[in-house]
Amino acid sequence: MVKQSACPRFTRARSELPEPSASRAECARRVSWTYKTNKQKKNREREMGLEKEKAETCVFMDEDVFHSTIEPILKKKKEKARAPLPDRDPRDINAHLKVDFEDVIAEPSSVHSLDSVWIGSHALFELIKFCFYRVLTTLLAIPMALVAGLVFAILSCIHIWVVMPLVQSCMMTLPSVQVIWSSLMDTFVRPVLRSAGRCLSSISIKSCKADVL
Repeated sequence: MVKQSACPRFTRARSELPEPSASRAECARRVSWTYKTNKQKKNREREMGLEKEKAETCVFMDEDVFHSTIEPILKKKKEKARAPLPDRDPRDINAHLKVDFEDVIAEPSSVHSLDSVWIGSHALFELIKFCFYRVLTTLLAIPMALVAGLVFAILSCIHIWVVMPLVQSCMMTLPSVQVIWSSLMDTFVRPVLRSAGRCLSSISIKSCKADVL
């Protein structure tokens, strides 16, 4: 709630403060407008030579209103200070490479090494993996990126300008080839095979045992 003040200078400021039922954004806007109005009035009095004594502007506001005005600023500063790292694997194509020390080396409850040995091994594993990966990527990342770019550029060019035109050409000509092939089979092959089948169907074979002497 707005506190009462005995100073008559701020009677107007208190009357202009919003009611507790108003929204927080409206409260902050009205308080800011009151402060700017008082500052502009002081500047005009200073320019006209009417200011005789220095006075400080005091604005009393509810604690909830104060927190509502200061929290967005603090939140933005925290977001800038703790900006998350960009995701370099948005499609999780290398999700199987997310290997930690616990995924490689694990001691069962029945067999434990010394705590110092375990902590040192963990730290050494992470340090060596981090440092050597940085060194190897520094040496090989750019050349391998160049090679990979060339390979995929060649494959893309062949697929776009050679493979797909051939596939589309075959798909376009297959219906015509099917019609022609069906006509040839019906005209030449089917009568020959039908005649051969009728000729062979008239042949009968009988088996008999030879008389044993």
